Amino acid sequence: MRPAAAESRADFVGRTCVIRTGRVTGTFGQAEVHAEDGSSAIVQVRQVGADDLHAGVVALLYEYDPAGEFFWVIPFDIAMKGY
Repeated sequence: MRPAAAESRADFVGRTCVIRTGRVTGTFGQAEVHAEDGSSAIVQVRQVGADDLHAGVVALLYEYDPAGEFFWVIPFDIAMKGY
């Protein structure tokens, strides 16, 4: 049997997360995301705009920045508009 491949950070793109810091800016923020196997991770997140992303808000991880080792996020309710 071959062991299952470990998830990479890029595998989290497209998943929802819960913001765990008091705010998310272009240079600061953390969120909790769950992997497919049910485990969770605290990841660094950033946003481009000025959306009210604070502790407890559900957001969408839409891109990973490997140089900065963080994810770009937007509020989940904005991501779902039009669906």
